[in-house]
Amino acid sequence: MRNLFTLLFIGCLFFSCKSEAPKSETCQAEVSIYKVYNAPELMEKVTAVVSQNDSVGLTLFTELCRSYGMIATKDTAIVKDYIAKLNFDKPIAHTFLPLNNHDGGDIHLLIVYEQTPLISETVTLAIGPNEYNGYEALFKFADAEKWEQVTKENVGRQLALAVNGVIKSAPTVNTPIEGGSCSVVGADIDKLLK
Repeated sequence: MRNLFTLLFIGCLFFSCKSEAPKSETCQAEVSIYKVYNAPELMEKVTAVVSQNDSVGLTLFTELCRSYGMIATKDTAIVKDYIAKLNFDKPIAHTFLPLNNHDGGDIHLLIVYEQTPLISETVTLAIGPNEYNGYEALFKFADAEKWEQVTKENVGRQLALAVNGVIKSAPTVNTPIEGGSCSVVGADIDKLLK
C-alpha cells in the first residue's frame, strides 16, 4: 500500500506553478518542509512574557489553548510584533494562513516555524482530479530516507509545507511515511496552480 502524506488544510491552496498549465499535467516547484512550533510550545513562550494587562498576549494564549492560534485579520500586525518578544532557541519565521470562516469574519491561522527547512527539494508536481471532485498534486522527494526520518521524528506534530518559498499548509503527521511520496489536495485546479 502506497503511503501518501496527504496535506489537507482549511482554505484555498495556491501553488506557484504556471497558471496556464493544463489539467492532469506536471510542473516543477521547490518544496520545503519546516518544523512548526505547536500550540503547547508557543503557550509556554507566551506564558513567560504575558501580563494581566496584555490583551494581545492573553488573546493569543486563549487561542493557543484551543490548539490553534486563530487570529483576526485586524490583529495580525499586533501579533507579529508580539511574536518578536518570544524567546526561541533557533531563528524562526511565521505566517498567517487564511481560513474559511463561516461567520463571515477574516480569520488566519498562525504558523510559527523554524527558518531552516528539514527537507527541501525541487520536485515535479503531477496535478490532476481526485476522487472528491477536487484536484491533487502528487510529488515524491528523491531523498526518501530523509523524508521518512523527518516524518518519523514528527509524528503527532505539524510540519509547514512551502511551495517556491511560500507556506501553503501546516498538516499534522499521523504516521512515518516511506518512499518519499506526498500529495497536496485542493478544491479548485486554478487555485491549485496559482
